Amino acid sequence: MNVQSDVFLLGIDGGGSQCRARLCAMSGARLGEGVGGPANIRLGIEQSFGSVLQATTQCMSAAGLALHDLDRIVACLALAGASEPGHLDAALRYPHPYRTAIFVTDAQSACIGGRLGLAAMRLDWSPALQALGEATSLVNLGRGPTLAIAREAALKLKET
Repeated sequence: MNVQSDVFLLGIDGGGSQCRARLCAMSGARLGEGVGGPANIRLGIEQSFGSVLQATTQCMSAAGLALHDLDRIVACLALAGASEPGHLDAALRYPHPYRTAIFVTDAQSACIGGRLGLAAMRLDWSPALQALGEATSLVNLGRGPTLAIAREAALKLKET
């Protein structure tokens, strides 16, 4: 499998009033954007994921992708309400359609990358693909101020 062409990166900013999404190629090229309804997990997991999928399908449509391409998407879902352990656990257990989904709070995403978060999506990670391509597991730690950075690094590790 050619990871560069077979995988897409999806950033979700799921807030209490709306959900914004951006789909990118591994190169960082923007492929599409979308908007959905409220995605705060506290509103209910079905409501949250319904809004996330609404925004996702808009991105996919703009990129010329079909629903069967959902399994080619690595998603980082920055969702309001994910700071509460019970809500985060519900999101982690929810049967999402993506190849991989990473969950962070919307506040963590905003601190890391500004608008739509995901500053790491603007970087060229291709050198890491070769170096980590054969790894079967990795450990990533963060504490205090480095926790958000460690989670962003974990996102990139899971994508590969």
